[in-house]
Amino acid sequence: MSKAKKAAAKKAPLRERIAIQLDDFFGVDLRTMALVRICAALTVLWTLAILYQDLAAFFTDAGIYPREYWLETRRSQYIVSFHVIRGELWWQQFLFGIHAIFALMLLFGYKTRFASVMTWILLVSLMARTPPIVHRGDTLLCLMLLWGALSPWGARFSIDGALNTVKNIPRRVTNFATAGLLLQMPLLYFFSTILKFEHPSWHTNFTAVAYSLSPEYVTAFGQFLTEHQPFFITQVLTVYTLIVEGIGPVLMFLPLLIFTSREVRVRWLSRFRMLGIAGLTALQLGLLATVSVGLFPMASTLAILAALPTSFWDRWGSSERLQKAKGLTIFYDPDCGFCKKMVLLIREFLLPGFVKVLPASDEPELHKRMKKNNSWIIRDSEGNLHERYDGFLTVVGYSPWAFVLRPPLKIFTFIGDPVYRLVASNRPAMGWMTRWLDYGAYHVRTGVICGLASVMLMASTIGGNIDSITEDRLLPREIRQMQRGLRVHQNWRMFVTPFTWSSHFVMHATLRDGSEVDLFGG
Repeated sequence: MSKAKKAAAKKAPLRERIAIQLDDFFGVDLRTMALVRICAALTVLWTLAILYQDLAAFFTDAGIYPREYWLETRRSQYIVSFHVIRGELWWQQFLFGIHAIFALMLLFGYKTRFASVMTWILLVSLMARTPPIVHRGDTLLCLMLLWGALSPWGARFSIDGALNTVKNIPRRVTNFATAGLLLQMPLLYFFSTILKFEHPSWHTNFTAVAYSLSPEYVTAFGQFLTEHQPFFITQVLTVYTLIVEGIGPVLMFLPLLIFTSREVRVRWLSRFRMLGIAGLTALQLGLLATVSVGLFPMASTLAILAALPTSFWDRWGSSERLQKAKGLTIFYDPDCGFCKKMVLLIREFLLPGFVKVLPASDEPELHKRMKKNNSWIIRDSEGNLHERYDGFLTVVGYSPWAFVLRPPLKIFTFIGDPVYRLVASNRPAMGWMTRWLDYGAYHVRTGVICGLASVMLMASTIGGNIDSITEDRLLPREIRQMQRGLRVHQNWRMFVTPFTWSSHFVMHATLRDGSEVDLFGG
């Protein structure tokens, strides 16, 4: 930064300087939010796919947790579940199907805020139905969905973004929702580290990881570590866990950078955050490889990704492929509403936003060619024209992430070209089928309701974490019960006290002769 710019920054009003610093520390890139949204939706879909395999066993009256027992053991009146309304299998299948539809809407960013809220509500309901199979990863996933619903994570790489009528969308957004999305994982790790110092296995003899690799949870690789590697390896992993969980959150929000110039602050904050993301992600990958704890590593990793800085995307955006994409132009038939929507969607999901999308009527010669060949037209950076399926292959080749798919897709030209001709010949029918894809305004600025909800959730997050490490409860009992009912409670004691025992399920049954057996296997 030049001396003139530094002087101008110092002369800026105090309010403006505070806003700049808040943006540097708590602003989130829209592309980062889109990545977190996609990962969250995929995690929900994966959760549904896993639980669907045991739908009757865990979610019906014929299973291990019938509704009568659920009502007897419910801890709070704030714990409610749509899955308890009926005990038949068809009702659970219906709810799972609706849940999957909303998760797919969230994945592709269609009616994103509504899809986010409904996905969160149904996930909370699902987790409330059978408490024995719920773990902290489910709670974290619920929290990330709620933070996402309050933030504009549907502005990029989405159907809402492709058909957005609002122009000049910023790259970054700063508000309470983005701060919560960004802070959730650092707060989890920071308070989890404090809790770990309650047990000597974490800070005295460093046996916590060895105990965590108990027969009840260990994977094949984890068993290999315990049986065939020196014991000090697990001690090193214990120390590594403490260091990464304790220092990682501090690095991601290094407070001393507030006293530096903005250029220095942004540069080093980005570097420290990438370092923290690398360390914490490695920790989750290690957890995934050694211990069977469900989807907790996946939920944790998607929460960590919320810290990806703008510089990460800018470095990716400076590649030669993206520079060539500046010369790409896609022409569509102005008389075909379906064609324009499809072109905008293709650009949103495959190409940078600066790629030109123009009606062919802007160039009469191209318009005549388009009408004659009944095809869209793509002009590449060298001025060559491409049509039909070849045009699609050209677009894929210019994509910063999908270009690797071009060679295998080219093999299927004999299928792709006839399919394109079929669609082009039935554009009125295609338009009728896609009539639900409407243009609309997607604002990145949150309204009053979302703002107030974000403030309350932030207060709940901070208060809940402090509450988890104090003997005297900070929050009233009613608030804690409400937090549990909404699955926004913050208590990260997972593996704080290592397992020194193992357990297994037992299913008692009485035979006709009066003898008792264990149906689960002895």
